Amino acid sequence: MSDRVALKAGRRAVVAGALLALAGVMAVPAMAQDAAKKNLLIGATAGSNYDLLQEGIVPQLKAQGYTVKLIEFNDYVQPNLALADGSLDANFFQHRAYFDQFTKDRKLALTPIVQGPVAPMGVYSKKHKSLDGVKTGASVALPNDPSNLARALLVLEQAGWVKLKPGVNPARVSELDLAENKYKLKFLPLDAAQLPRVLEDADFVVVNGNFAISSGLKLEEAVVLEKTPDLYLNVVDGLVVYPKVIEKHFLAELPFMATENIMMDAVKAGGDRQELHERIRELSMEAGKTVKVEGKDNNLLELIAADPAFNLSLEDLQRSMDPKKYIGRAKEQTERFVNTVVQPILDYHKELLGVKAEINV
Repeated sequence: MSDRVALKAGRRAVVAGALLALAGVMAVPAMAQDAAKKNLLIGATAGSNYDLLQEGIVPQLKAQGYTVKLIEFNDYVQPNLALADGSLDANFFQHRAYFDQFTKDRKLALTPIVQGPVAPMGVYSKKHKSLDGVKTGASVALPNDPSNLARALLVLEQAGWVKLKPGVNPARVSELDLAENKYKLKFLPLDAAQLPRVLEDADFVVVNGNFAISSGLKLEEAVVLEKTPDLYLNVVDGLVVYPKVIEKHFLAELPFMATENIMMDAVKAGGDRQELHERIRELSMEAGKTVKVEGKDNNLLELIAADPAFNLSLEDLQRSMDPKKYIGRAKEQTERFVNTVVQPILDYHKELLGVKAEINV
């Protein structure tokens, strides 16, 4: 699934604020309750979703003073129900089509706030090594929830095994929308979490990426991997990364990230912690106005250097602006995601790409 963080509407602004601070993607309306809450319960399905939270999000939330407990689920139904009844503060596991359909059917007041990465759905088999192994009447196990069933049928159409009727909504297709079932496949709808367990029984199994990874399957082992929809191809086609531009933008924000370290250095230089805390807040707001309202460069370091309360020179402050001090485990987390999710997809489609699939972090 294309993963999203969901919140129950009207609950716990602190969750939205904390997660959005990490994601930097969008804003949500202020929520009324528990603004001082520091203990968070976040649910995720097993596999890449849980791992992403555990290794990428939770450490950053803890650094902000939150205590986070992750709850692992093995199905796509309970995480939203638990969120709706207040057992969770947030969850992370579902794509938008599933979220919209589920909340509409169950009449749940949940709010999606952040889009996350996705491992592709794939067709796996212990009995056949390629698409050529399909025979008339072959059994195909696939998810039984409507949105992922539709997604699985699209993957089978991609494989050339079925054809959809013209004009059907691809997000809502079912077996009734098939114009052709070339091999008279026998479909076995099952709970998505159970699909990896029937690999010994069914001829082919269509498995969501997160459950494939959590069960030990490798994405490159799939006989068919879900293709990226055309909707997204234009976004990444011809993408160029300019390290110097990234560095410039990062360094422009770095002084705001480093205020705690700057304050501690000033305390060591003889400053009063309480006074410095208030001054650095005021100077940060002033610098923020300079950047956001006036469109000028970040001058926070200059403002701090000019304030005698800090007793730090501009040179002292600039020496502490080492980005490596503020990125945590971002490098390791990125490498793991690239190696376990992105690289197998590139390898699988390397002939279509026309280039050697390789990413260096």
